[in-house]
Amino acid sequence: MRQPVKWLWLAVLLCTLLAACVPRPASTDAATARVTATASPTTPSTNPPEERDAEDRDQESDDGYVHITPSELAFMLEDKDFLLINTHTPYGYEIEHTDAHILLDGEGRWLRHYPADRMAKIVLYCRSGKRSTVTAIGLVAAGYTNVYHLDGGMLAWHADGLPLQSN
Repeated sequence: MRQPVKWLWLAVLLCTLLAACVPRPASTDAATARVTATASPTTPSTNPPEERDAEDRDQESDDGYVHITPSELAFMLEDKDFLLINTHTPYGYEIEHTDAHILLDGEGRWLRHYPADRMAKIVLYCRSGKRSTVTAIGLVAAGYTNVYHLDGGMLAWHADGLPLQSN
């Protein structure tokens, strides 16, 4: 009699855990709307990144960081004057000239790995753009003012025919 009860509780626990992993439908409250709007990419400027003025940046992104395409990043890498950070884990591949791999830890300790200068030019990427979006939002919230994000991450980079290097 005790054994079936044990299996029943195990099944209930498993179902509860699986239910917790199912994505919830979009809510209409203001906080959810803001987060959803923050994570959506905008259309980048057609000007090379170095020729963008403050007005281009304001039109380009309401979330405090600049969205760039793979071709824009490739152009920027020709005359690199920024930190290129991979936020993906595990990182079997990376874009050439990557300066560091800094992962979110959920407790804010990851911020200590970034420059103290809140005006430092930082370009973020990951595999798909999701983790680096969260990192970009975190850096902006921490006061960083010169943050760039590679929309689509390494997947978009590779899809554009640009090379990745293995670690």
